[in-house]
Amino acid sequence: MNKTVIYFPDISGFTQFVTHTEIEHGQHIIASLLEEIINSNYLNFLVSEIEGDSVLFYQYNDKPDLNELLKLSIGIYQKFHIRRKQLNNSTECHCGACSSIKNLTLKFIIHFGEVKSIKIYKFDKLYGLDMIIAHRLLKNNIDNREYVLITNKMSSDFENKNDIDGLDGPFLFSQQIEQIGVINGVYYTFNTSKNVM
Repeated sequence: MNKTVIYFPDISGFTQFVTHTEIEHGQHIIASLLEEIINSNYLNFLVSEIEGDSVLFYQYNDKPDLNELLKLSIGIYQKFHIRRKQLNNSTECHCGACSSIKNLTLKFIIHFGEVKSIKIYKFDKLYGLDMIIAHRLLKNNIDNREYVLITNKMSSDFENKNDIDGLDGPFLFSQQIEQIGVINGVYYTFNTSKNVM
């Protein structure tokens, strides 16, 4: 098992986007936004999987500086919305996909734990309880569509992180996950007036 940072940007509104849009235009839009997320990763996280509407990044290492992860999240968030706006403004198409671009949003899950890589045919798959936790946290009780959720396993030291330009918070988070238990942490919401988009 390897100590691993799990970093999980996820596009919200994807299910509705896919079910109500034309597949050809929809796949181009989502691919472009996912590429923007991957290209904005300046902390050299590895890509484990692209999961339709999200990129599962990971890094084997001791916990990186939380402020750096928050800055990375703000940078990805800004570039995602700039790209989303460009896609929205560059089309005269009124199909369901093109007219729904403006409804796509972005959230982040940041978790730390022990993960094992298993080989399945030619592919390496990350495996372990902490991977399950990260995936389960994508569905949570936060009443906001755009945020950075950080579990206490990633960091329980938030005393000096109350004043991060571009983010509001931290707000306490606690959620019961079936068969796992209570996961605690905090989340920050994006302050749209301070983020250039």
